[in-house]
Amino acid sequence: MLHGALALLSRSLREGARFRRAHAFRIISLLIVLGMLAAAQAGAGSVGAPGLRFFELICFLIVALITLAGFSFFATPISEEKDDGTLALLKLADLSPLSMLLGKSTSRLAAALLLFVGLFPFSLLAVTLGGVTVHQVWSAFVALAAYMVLVANVGLLCSVISPNSRAAAALMFLITLLFLGLVPLLHSSYGLYRWDDSRTLIGDLAVACRPVVGFVHDASVIVRLQSILATGFDASAVSVQVLASLGGGAACFAAAWLLFDRCTETAVSGRPFRSGPTGTSARFFRVPRLVWRVWRWPLVWKDYHFIAGGPLITAMKLVLYPALIVLIIWQEDWLFALFYVSSFDAAWGATAVIAVCELIYYASSMFQHERRAGALPTLVLLPYSTWTLTAAKATGCLLGGIPTALLIGFLSVVLVDDSLAANPWRVEGIVALLVLLAVLLQITALNSLVVRWGAAPLAVAILLIAGGCLLPALGAIMALLAEPDASEYAELVPVLYAGGVLTVILQFLIGNRLRAAAAA
Repeated sequence: MLHGALALLSRSLREGARFRRAHAFRIISLLIVLGMLAAAQAGAGSVGAPGLRFFELICFLIVALITLAGFSFFATPISEEKDDGTLALLKLADLSPLSMLLGKSTSRLAAALLLFVGLFPFSLLAVTLGGVTVHQVWSAFVALAAYMVLVANVGLLCSVISPNSRAAAALMFLITLLFLGLVPLLHSSYGLYRWDDSRTLIGDLAVACRPVVGFVHDASVIVRLQSILATGFDASAVSVQVLASLGGGAACFAAAWLLFDRCTETAVSGRPFRSGPTGTSARFFRVPRLVWRVWRWPLVWKDYHFIAGGPLITAMKLVLYPALIVLIIWQEDWLFALFYVSSFDAAWGATAVIAVCELIYYASSMFQHERRAGALPTLVLLPYSTWTLTAAKATGCLLGGIPTALLIGFLSVVLVDDSLAANPWRVEGIVALLVLLAVLLQITALNSLVVRWGAAPLAVAILLIAGGCLLPALGAIMALLAEPDASEYAELVPVLYAGGVLTVILQFLIGNRLRAAAAA
């Protein structure tokens, strides 16, 4: 029964060993750790416990990377076979569900653990900087390894029960948001509930779910790392978090094994699985699409209708987005009691989240549809330059963001903050975030030409790693420009310059990769 699993595992490990990009990623990760170590050593004289600060940064960076890998790398071992229509071939080869699960998931977990283990000896160098002990380093890596096992197996379960890779990534995102967002909210709400006589829905829910919320809170890797990095930590490396993560990972793997046949019986026809209702029920769930005559610019028309959603989705946004702002203003007292935020901050925060999510979706889908459909060669053969093609597709996607742009304009007029223009620091922060967002979108578009799924999480991971290396140097340059007689916005010059240089480089890489992907 395990012969097929060992064959799949051996094949995956051999492919990973011959994959130059994987080795390059490991080397770059080690160089980044060494660079962070050198920076911590350079600032050891001005910062208390530099080793602890350095190791804390390493730990939470690894948590972020593992979480991002859960949306793409760990969430697609089985769903990618459904997308390619090759799951039927694996079943025809007389491979049992256990063999496929072990062969497809264990190789990914092993590859991630190899990178993880390679960072351990270099993290021990934090002990020489002071503020952290070997026991703390060992305990933190045990907690991180258990968290990786949990994320890998939850992603495997999502991959089995989801019809395609996009649905698996979305389900994994919702589960992560539930445990890293809702559970801490309920835990903090229960603490406020004991000191406040006012009853709210969240408070009542926190009291009702107190045992479960308390257990999940104790099993959180964030809480565990905070306790490990505290001064004087001497507890055992095996904790509730480690046992709960390993147990949860085993339970998710068992659930994926039991549900494998039932969830994959519709994906064995030898062609990619297409989500959506079929048969008689399709008449009741089909959404009418308003497709008008092709415009003068066909690429703009195509991406507006088939990526941005077309006029129907635009009309829905024009109704739903203002309704959301009205709801936020209407429930201002409830928001302040629960989250301690004003209606101004909540409205702008919701708008920012909507805008960023839309832009990331457009950037990741702009080339992905043609790449998956094999239409990139046809696209490149059009009598347009690469820059013109990219600009036309980006314009079509951005037309779907008109409701969001109108919402931002409305908030700028109605909910304007008079202190914004009088505070250069806030203006500089907004400009820096916009530059960072522009770089993130271009990295996402580039990744969509390289990887099949997970372009956005990979872009965030690249930005986190590269930002950890570049931000100290950029901050030093900005500090040199912060002189009393200098302009209030002089510190924005290196930010805009770095953003411009990165934009030119990324546009060059996108053009080269687009031509290479079309020729492949």
